[in-house]
Amino acid sequence: WSADAADADFYERAIWNGIVGNQKRSSAGGPTSYIYMLPLGGANKKPWGKSDHGFPCCWGTLSESFAKLGDSVFFQSPAGDTLYVNQFVSASAAWNGVMVEQTADFPLHPTKTATLRIR
Repeated sequence: WSADAADADFYERAIWNGIVGNQKRSSAGGPTSYIYMLPLGGANKKPWGKSDHGFPCCWGTLSESFAKLGDSVFFQSPAGDTLYVNQFVSASAAWNGVMVEQTADFPLHPTKTATLRIR
């Protein structure tokens, strides 16, 4: 990783708009719905698939995409002397002999502040 802010911004947009943006959470506590393919044509429509049955395609790809959410919260500089926070979500990391713990309520409460605790 090059520690270039543009790379981190691209990664963040891909996660929030591409991966997380392709789900429709049920407010009633039922199954979450997902879109496998997001067509860009004006007259195209892709139905929502249910997480508990009837998903149209490729669960492996969807599982891999959601697994990527956790590997992009923190990044280390190429020299290993700086830790960058890329996602303001709750997460922790062991880094250079210390534990870094971040607590956040984003995106449920987008105006709240993230808290970092270093032990």
